[in-house]
Formats: sequence, structure tokens, C-alpha cells
Amino acid sequence: MPPLHNNLSRTEDNRLQNLSQSPITIDYYNKLKIGMSYEEVKTVMGSEGKSDQDLYNSSPNPSQTRYHWLNPNNSGIIVTFDGNNRVRSIVTRNLDEYTMGGNPIPSRTPEGPTLATRQQYYQLQMGMTIEEVKTVMGTEGKLNPNFNPDGDENFKTSYEWMNPDGTGIKVVFNTEDKVTKIYGLGLGVGLRY
Repeated sequence: MPPLHNNLSRTEDNRLQNLSQSPITIDYYNKLKIGMSYEEVKTVMGSEGKSDQDLYNSSPNPSQTRYHWLNPNNSGIIVTFDGNNRVRSIVTRNLDEYTMGGNPIPSRTPEGPTLATRQQYYQLQMGMTIEEVKTVMGTEGKLNPNFNPDGDENFKTSYEWMNPDGTGIKVVFNTEDKVTKIYGLGLGVGLRY
């Protein structure tokens, strides 16, 4: 019998919750690949995902669909599919090993300076400019013009500050050069919109 980890509902204070107890783990993430179909992902995950339309009563977006597989504590995996129903991005949320994109973060021994911390993550704000972000982060960061996991139309570029152990922060900027999303990887924090 496949795992039953898609029993999602909303609490009285409108938080998303999963009523089942089957855990979503990093092992599921490591089996997912960019380009897979929804049916292939569903086979790996062992259940149907819940779409943004189902969870948030939002209008369908013909260029992309996002599905969620969540644990009772709201950790889990979110997969975005393009208009051809193929995986465009895979994001984990607060799993033990936080990963993003199409490849797992390799386990390695930390070597080198720490570039990103949880404290810096909480200092970053939506609407900041790149200069304001660099001031908070203390370094220039690495330009990553291809990191746009949600396929935002007003996307311009992103910067990342990655630590040697694979943890870090990625910040997405719009065409007005303002922060639109802040991702914390392995810092014990989630995505901020």
C-alpha cells in the first residue's frame, strides 16, 4: 500500500496541516529529477500531490502548476511543473537535509568561511535592493541568473551565499531590482514570499 501523506487541510487560523502520519523524507527528494512527468513523480511519492489551486483556492496558471507533499509539521516537498507537465523545480521545506533544485546537496566537511547564517536570513526583507542585501550579508554573493524555481515572470536574477557545508541563502530579484523571495537552505528556516 502506498504511503498516505497527502491528507492536507487548513486549521482554524488558516495554517496548512497534514492529518496523516506517513513521513516525507529526503529520500523521496533524492529520487525526483528535473523533467519527470507528474505521473512519474506521483509514483515516486506514492500519492497524489495537492495543487496550489486545491490548497489556496487560487486560479490555475497555464504556464506552471505546483504540487505539495507535506508532513504533519508542514515540512515536505514542493514540485513545480511547467506547461507540458514536466518538473521544472523541486524544493524541500524544512526536511533534515534542506535541498533545492534538481540535485541533492552533497554531504561534506565544512571548509572555509561561513557566508550565510540564520541571523542574516531574518535581517533580509522583501523589497530590499541588492546593495541592501549585500550590506546585510557582508559580501558580494554569487550571481545566479538561472535560479528562478517558481518561473516568476518578473524575475531578473538571483544571488546566493553558500556555506562550505551546503547550507546558505538564495535571494531572488525582480525586474525592479527588488527582493521577491528569500530561500534559506539548511538554516532551519523556510521560504519567504
